[in-house]
Amino acid sequence: MSCLRPIDSALLTDYWLAALPRPEEEAIEEHLFGCNECGDRLREVIALAEAIRTLARQGSLLMVVSDTFLDRVAEQGMRVRRNRRRRLPDRTPGRRPERRQAGRSLYLR
Repeated sequence: MSCLRPIDSALLTDYWLAALPRPEEEAIEEHLFGCNECGDRLREVIALAEAIRTLARQGSLLMVVSDTFLDRVAEQGMRVRRNRRRRLPDRTPGRRPERRQAGRSLYLR
C-alpha cells in the first residue's frame, strides 16, 4: 500500500528534531501512526542522522559549511574549531588563473 500523502524528508527531519510548531508536529505524528511507509522513511532519516553523528564524533566527518551555520552551532554550546580559509586556484581552461576561497572545515565535539 502506497502513501497518498507522503511526508517530505526535510519535514520528517524537523519533526525528529522537534523543530516544528506544535500543530504541525501533531499532524505529522497522527499521520505516522497510520502510515508505515512514512514511518519507514522517518526511521531512515534517524539512521542517517545517527551515522553522521557517529562519524562526526570520531572526527571522520569533514564538511564545508557557512559562517552562519558555524555561528548558530557555537551559540548552541557546541565547540567549533574554525580553520582559516585557503585560497584555491581557478582551473578553468583558457582563463587566467584566479584565486577563490575554499569553505571552512567544521569539527564538532
